[in-house]
Amino acid sequence: MIKKLNTEEIENINASIEELKDNEYYKYYFCDDEIINFPEEAYLIDDIYYIDFTKYDNFMCVGVINLSNKVISTSYFDLIHLLKNRLKHYKKLYLWCYLDNSMSIRFHNLLIKKLNAKQVINDNVSIIELGGLEWKF
Repeated sequence: MIKKLNTEEIENINASIEELKDNEYYKYYFCDDEIINFPEEAYLIDDIYYIDFTKYDNFMCVGVINLSNKVISTSYFDLIHLLKNRLKHYKKLYLWCYLDNSMSIRFHNLLIKKLNAKQVINDNVSIIELGGLEWKF
C-alpha cells in the first residue's frame, strides 16, 4: 500500500532516520557531506519503505530507505508504480547509491532493466537517471 505523507509525518520519519545513522545496516545510506533539503513530497510503502522526492541543484532526487530491515517483495511493484507515476510529473528522476551497497545496486540494476534507466559510475557511487526524452509510458 502506498501512502502519501503530510509534513508532520515526513518530519517524524526524518527524525527516526537520523537515529539510524549509527546502525551498521544503514552505513551505506548516508554520506558525511550530505546536504539536507526538505522533500517536495514523500511516501510510505507497506509501512516499511520511505520514499522521498527532493530537489538538489535543480535535479529531482529520489531517496529510498527501508525503515525496518524487512523485505517485502511485493513492495517493489508498488515502488515501480510510484516511480512511473512521479515521472509523469517530474519528467526526470535521479537515484544514487554506493557501489558497496549490494542491495541498492540490485535495485539500480532492476531499474536499468525494467525502466531503461541510464547509469553513471563515478568513484564509488552509482547514479541512475530515470526519464528523459526517450521515456515512454
